[in-house]
Amino acid sequence: MARKLLFLGIIGLILAGCSLPSLRKANAALQITTNAKADVFVDGEKIGETPLKNEKLQAKEYTVRLVPKEGEAEPWEVKVTLEEKTTTAISYDFGSGQDTSSGSILSLEPLVNKKAVEVTVVSIPDNASVNFDGQPKGFTPLQVKDASAGDHTLAVQAPGYSRRQVEVKTVEGYRLTVEVHLAKEMLTIEESSPSAQPLTPTPTPTGAKTDKQTKAPTTTTEKPASPSATPERPYVEILDTPTGWLRVRSSPSTSEDNEIARVNPKETYPYVESNDAGWIKIRLPDGKTGWISGRYAKIYK
Repeated sequence: MARKLLFLGIIGLILAGCSLPSLRKANAALQITTNAKADVFVDGEKIGETPLKNEKLQAKEYTVRLVPKEGEAEPWEVKVTLEEKTTTAISYDFGSGQDTSSGSILSLEPLVNKKAVEVTVVSIPDNASVNFDGQPKGFTPLQVKDASAGDHTLAVQAPGYSRRQVEVKTVEGYRLTVEVHLAKEMLTIEESSPSAQPLTPTPTPTGAKTDKQTKAPTTTTEKPASPSATPERPYVEILDTPTGWLRVRSSPSTSEDNEIARVNPKETYPYVESNDAGWIKIRLPDGKTGWISGRYAKIYK
């Protein structure tokens, strides 16, 4: 009887060992990089900060949310579907707002033909032109079916949007889907000299002459003198921000309560210095100096 029970036990262990691996789902990986440090939330739960790679996620759909740790950039949220035994890669560049931010999502899914290589390109906005290894392929949404396995360069661009280039790697037996989010171009006009005047209309009273020899009326639409009047170069111009203002800090960090003032878009301030982390020091009207995020400022030297 004991021998029979031992035999049945061994058979049970063998069967269990054979069946369990086929029932266990393989993990999927998620890799995220950003141009600025950001907290990463997956389905509402924080799993770390960028740069991040997590190889222990289940293969299913997730909602990924990136929240910048510094500056005034808006959080970004996207849905991704992770496939077994593959890595889904997200790269995102925060801008002054979501319209001026850009990113890409690379994901793999298995094909029936294990020798085939496919690339699908989609974009926001649609109908963007696609270059694959320097060759024009058409407009999004687009399928590239003549790709070979290996490293490739993909470039996507659309009128009014900044071009985005993505380095990709294709694999036999998989379809690579590349989702590209393009940033709207920011048109910044730099004056040719500090004395250049903006081309703004000036109201002309009825009956006033407008020939070259007649002086323009003294009533104009110029703003009164303010601390943000264009200073001598080098100076810094504040760009648009999601909040409509920008914090000035006593040190180049957001790790403490170090806000000393706020500045507004279009205002200009004397430039003092900048650091490798992207912070710019400006001089305020009261003579004090403070640091602002370089993401929302342009230096004129």
